[in-house]
Amino acid sequence: TVDTMHFITAAFLNTACMCIIAALGHVEPKAITRDVNETEMFYYDIRPELFNWTNGADTKFVFTPSLQNYPDLLHWIHYKFNSKNRHGYLYGTPPANLLERQILLDVIGLNKKTYQVETQVIR
Repeated sequence: TVDTMHFITAAFLNTACMCIIAALGHVEPKAITRDVNETEMFYYDIRPELFNWTNGADTKFVFTPSLQNYPDLLHWIHYKFNSKNRHGYLYGTPPANLLERQILLDVIGLNKKTYQVETQVIR
């Protein structure tokens, strides 16, 4: 009946929401918070220490930032890597009409000496 279907659908949605909340709760403590004002330029330094790695002379790193759950960054966020100090830099100027007030970025770090991969979330 319709009532049974409604109950099953509501139970499924409740379970799905609880799973999503649990998954997000797992990410939250690891997220690094960074406050950025709209129309003001910002930069964020991505260092090996962010992933609990030491920046040794013979170690090479690769950092890949992206908007969480998307393959690239927003059009106003840029990324550069400095091979001399092995740091990555996120920078840009948020537009004044930004609809989403909270942005989550995934930064994937690869230690090319050990091939260890780590992920950090920047909010």
